[in-house]
Amino acid sequence: MRIIFLGSGGGRNVFATQIRGTGGFIIDNGKTYIHVDPGEGALVRAKMYNIDIRKVRYILVSHVHLDHANDVNAVIDAITLGGIKKRGILLASESVLKETPEFGYPIVRRNYLNYLDHYEVLREYEDENLKVKSIRTKHTDPYTLGMKIEVNDKTIGYTADTRYFPELAKFFENVDVLIANTLYPFGFTSNKHLSLDDAIRLAKLAKPKMLILTHFGKRIIKEGPAKMAEIIEKRTNVRTIAARDGLIVNLEF
Repeated sequence: MRIIFLGSGGGRNVFATQIRGTGGFIIDNGKTYIHVDPGEGALVRAKMYNIDIRKVRYILVSHVHLDHANDVNAVIDAITLGGIKKRGILLASESVLKETPEFGYPIVRRNYLNYLDHYEVLREYEDENLKVKSIRTKHTDPYTLGMKIEVNDKTIGYTADTRYFPELAKFFENVDVLIANTLYPFGFTSNKHLSLDDAIRLAKLAKPKMLILTHFGKRIIKEGPAKMAEIIEKRTNVRTIAARDGLIVNLEF
């Protein structure tokens, strides 16, 4: 099993300049693809990294912001051949699938929902291929969902966008891999995104076997994400990797 990063950037400035991609990541379980947060450029990045997007079976979307959800319609169109072949399962936040007071109409086009085998607002989901549990995070989209994704014999945690709060670490306790959206560098406090200091807290409390940092803002990109990952690994004794566009992480432990 492997995780393929179609992007490792986040935030307005990186989204606008695409100095790091915002296409989300794909979990390849050996039979099918699970595409998490297909933000702007997902299809282009998939082509760039020789990923056949048509193999996607599951689409998981944490929230409605464009660096996470912009290309959800495009991915649905690609995997269904424009609705010719009904297939795919979409699990997403309420803000992605429903009209809300904060965001108005849902980002997913209604006719595209009809192309899918199944879609639902994610709480918990289970079938023969995967099991997903969610937690409501603390973000400017109040419907944002962090996720635990159980595939094969591995559990992959994904923080999505959020500030730190104690229940987050509890939710991700002892996962095999924790993918943390760390927009801000050391010494920066935010009420809507994680910083590298927060990543250290999560690693120490949740104790994942592997921590993968992603969703970098321009400050971390300037400082060097790989260098920051080394610092976190030394401070936590948790194997830590900084994602980069096109990175493939093989889960062989």
